[in-house]
Amino acid sequence: MSDLRATPERRARSRRAAANDVRLRSAATACVLQRGWDSVSFLGVAQEAGLTTRPMYDRFRDISDIGVDLWRTEAGPQLGQALDALLTAALDRADLAQTVLAFEPFIRPGDGLSVAAELLAAAPYDDQLAATIRDSAPMAAVTRCQVAADRTPTQAAQAAYLVICAVGLLMLRTRPRAATVDVTADVAELLQAFQNPGPIAELPEVQAPHMRAFVADDPDPKVSAILTATLTAIAQRGYTGATTDFIADAAGVSQGAVFSRYGSKLQLFIAATARQQATAFRANYRLTQQLVAQLGPGRAEATMFREWLRPEHQPGRALVLEQLRLSWHDEIMSAMVEDLESSFMAEISPLQSTSHQHRVDDHLFWSLALGQGCNVMGVLVPNAWELPMSVVTIPLMERTP
Repeated sequence: MSDLRATPERRARSRRAAANDVRLRSAATACVLQRGWDSVSFLGVAQEAGLTTRPMYDRFRDISDIGVDLWRTEAGPQLGQALDALLTAALDRADLAQTVLAFEPFIRPGDGLSVAAELLAAAPYDDQLAATIRDSAPMAAVTRCQVAADRTPTQAAQAAYLVICAVGLLMLRTRPRAATVDVTADVAELLQAFQNPGPIAELPEVQAPHMRAFVADDPDPKVSAILTATLTAIAQRGYTGATTDFIADAAGVSQGAVFSRYGSKLQLFIAATARQQATAFRANYRLTQQLVAQLGPGRAEATMFREWLRPEHQPGRALVLEQLRLSWHDEIMSAMVEDLESSFMAEISPLQSTSHQHRVDDHLFWSLALGQGCNVMGVLVPNAWELPMSVVTIPLMERTP
């Protein structure tokens, strides 16, 4: 049997290993923040840390292992603490000032929560990372989104709604509006809805084919085929996994036909995103308006939550997260997505008076966050679609002025 006593040499080696753990973790964080999760490599992290790649291979089998380590040691615990503080302030104390303050780390996050956002957005295309996020979940907040013997469906739905709001704001942290947004009015209305929960309403089955089909129409059938194949491939495989060769085959064209129109895969994805998001925004709005006319705004909103959170719509949610993730690190994609959102929100904004414009802008930003939060909720709580969101949306949207 070998001698495992802590000799001076063993202690020194252990101290060096612990120091390298910290250096590599810090370097990996820096790489994620500077260039995004897709840019992380063994060589890049080692160079950022000022080390050779040997310590990387000693610790990690692949890039997924790096993400798992970052989630378990830093990103996950920090996200859990922030969510726990939010749910305590909002649900246990119903304290407006504390709840507004608890939202702050999501709106203007530090490095740990920013890395958490990157990992959550990447998880749909990384099974190991997704499993770690779901299974390690040391977050009491995530547990509170599950119905249990000591937790009613109403309580679980309220917790889930808060988590959706929070992670959605985190996903929008790079938007210019995040620097000035004031969520106080929306939070006040939400707390009031929590204090007066609505009924667990029976919701109708609806047809929402636009949530499953990725279509980018163009007068040129060949362009339509290329853009639609791009969206479908990236929804299924992620941006990195969807090669231009695969996209060309799916579109029934040559790679030359793709590159004669688009100089790079990124340009191709930006063009496809511009077509798809404009169509999706309006399709969602039309469906919502139809449901409002049939059910009223609260039940309509709950129905839309349920539909988008359904498991079969995971590819659509993942596609939106890929579009968002690239917008964090590419100025052209960022500008295009922000312009699309701004123009659409301007179309549907019910208030035009400049005296209310700041409040309108804050509320629209909050609404965008709800959509992005649903995209992430499928990663954190896959069965969230079963929760009765009507207990929140009915008192929130049908309150008496």
